[in-house]
Amino acid sequence: MSRAAGGGRGRARRPASAASLAKDSSRTAVRAMRTMRDLDTMGRAAATTIALRSQMIAEAFRNPAKLADPELSLMMSEKVEAAAAVAAAVVPQLALPALHAARWLGDHATLLARHAMTPLWSGASWRQYQRLAEGMAYINAAYGAAMLGTMLELGSVALRPVHRAATANARRLGQL
Repeated sequence: MSRAAGGGRGRARRPASAASLAKDSSRTAVRAMRTMRDLDTMGRAAATTIALRSQMIAEAFRNPAKLADPELSLMMSEKVEAAAAVAAAVVPQLALPALHAARWLGDHATLLARHAMTPLWSGASWRQYQRLAEGMAYINAAYGAAMLGTMLELGSVALRPVHRAATANARRLGQL
């Protein structure tokens, strides 16, 4: 379970407080802003690199001797290397969304089991069902925030190798 959802080993889990959800939301917002900045930088670097390499290809059509330019041979190998780096970075983290989902389901099942023992005809049953609804709302908010953070982190992890390659290319070509 995420920090936001509370809990620990061997103890009953408590719903996240509003303060911890706000703190997690702030971290998520910062992570999202960093990812957007990196996407922007990478997009500009990629556009620059594509334009420069397209110009090189056009020049190579006019003068076949320019086909020997090492920059032209880098194009495919860089893409393969970037795809391999993305896979290596993302695959180990793919279990996190499934872990969040399994814990979310387990917390709901635990909460439902606790409240299933309250007979409908008892005077306290409506208060119990109100607590059940509140508990489910807290669980959903906490795991929603945790899942959003996890998905943003996955996107950021997948972006890093491609961002690194794109900005390095633009720098090497003297345009960034």
